[in-house]
Amino acid sequence: MAKQKKPKLRIRKANCNGCMSCQINCATLKEGICAPVRARIHVQLDPWRARHRIAVCRQCKEAKCAEACPEDAITLSDDGTYWAIDYDLCKGCRECVEACSFDAIFYDPQGDRVIKCDTCQGDPLCAQVCALEAIIWDG
Repeated sequence: MAKQKKPKLRIRKANCNGCMSCQINCATLKEGICAPVRARIHVQLDPWRARHRIAVCRQCKEAKCAEACPEDAITLSDDGTYWAIDYDLCKGCRECVEACSFDAIFYDPQGDRVIKCDTCQGDPLCAQVCALEAIIWDG
């Protein structure tokens, strides 16, 4: 019996044109407002070279953010596919932000909390709205 592969967001940075539809749709879904800074995915634009970096949680097997959290507020979902923040436990210390090697946990100044991608719990909107397939969900 073949081992089942864990679904994952795949980034094709060469396909990204910097439209930020992923970021805008994420913020709208998660926060109910079109405010890209409040998204769980960030497109870092480089207009001079037309190359853009997409910063999003990689759902690490051994998550340094979860290890760094003194409140154990970042936990793996029951099905083992994504890490999520429990805001009842999170105290906002931002240790997870510092621990993330991929700059994929963000501080939301308006909500006064840290935020990160939870893959929309297995149905990521960013991949659905990316017309150029710079973001792909292989789940």
